[in-house]
Amino acid sequence: TIWKGLAGIKGPDRLVATTVLGNLVVEIDPRTGAITNQWQRGINATPYGIGVADGEVYIGQFLNGTVEVYNRQGILQRTIDTDLASIESLAALGGDDVQGLVPTDYRYRDIYSGLDSKFYVLDAAGTTVGRYDSTTLAVDEFFDLARPVNAIAVAADGSIWGAGEDGILYHFSATGAVIEQRTIGSVSLIDIDLNVSGQILILSLIHIS
Repeated sequence: TIWKGLAGIKGPDRLVATTVLGNLVVEIDPRTGAITNQWQRGINATPYGIGVADGEVYIGQFLNGTVEVYNRQGILQRTIDTDLASIESLAALGGDDVQGLVPTDYRYRDIYSGLDSKFYVLDAAGTTVGRYDSTTLAVDEFFDLARPVNAIAVAADGSIWGAGEDGILYHFSATGAVIEQRTIGSVSLIDIDLNVSGQILILSLIHIS
């Protein structure tokens, strides 16, 4: 019986799943339903969700907040610690063979699908932005903002609006330079969004404006 996860993998194209009994990971031909490959995980933690990225199989572990990463031969490649507290145990994982993942040392505090059809991430420090192709997830570039912010929104021209910890709304160029800034209040701005009409929605610790 398939248990808590099903994902797709390419080359050859298969479905990948975990099983209830035998602690197995199986590859299934989606056309015939036949199992074409299987291997035993050898880890006692209960699998909760399965995903595939760049040809590697990611299996979430319930109650310990980690993700085990395997190759298609069933060899453990590494373990990812999600830093979840014990009361926030990992309970789901998904994804179908995302290609072009770029390993970095950054941890991200915000993500945004820009109106310029690019995908953006903001690092935990609020100063470094990564720009990605929204279709392939191939990285375009990483660059620094001139001021740290809590969250970003990106306009159709690639310019970036930032919600400042200091209560300031920042407008950055596509390379991170400050174009303009406006003090909204004395409280921290914690999130920001931008619609196609150019209207800006800001969330502060006190209210939405």
